Amino acid sequence: MYEMVEDAVRIISDSSDLDDFGRLLGEMWLEKRSLSHLVTNDEIDSIYSQALKAGALGGKLIGAGGGGMLLLYVPSTFQHSVKQALKDLIHIPFQFDPLGSQIIYRG
Repeated sequence: MYEMVEDAVRIISDSSDLDDFGRLLGEMWLEKRSLSHLVTNDEIDSIYSQALKAGALGGKLIGAGGGGMLLLYVPSTFQHSVKQALKDLIHIPFQFDPLGSQIIYRG
């Protein structure tokens, strides 16, 4: 998995085909879930499978153990079909920002 990080950096830096990043996420997920049966469960596997069938190229779990989110890489042409396939789940849109993540405080 560590070696895949170099591939990810190369793909993101090159920016020629970000779909390659999505496919790499898929490879990383398969590798990670092979490490332990505790990495995933039947519900997560079902959601991930539905997303792939609808057009997602890959994804990963993010967040703390026992909770979190499934981050998916979906080419724009398949985003609607993936949203429809997972319509019973909460969709949280986001976008990348050149400034990176920021802490927003409202007091």
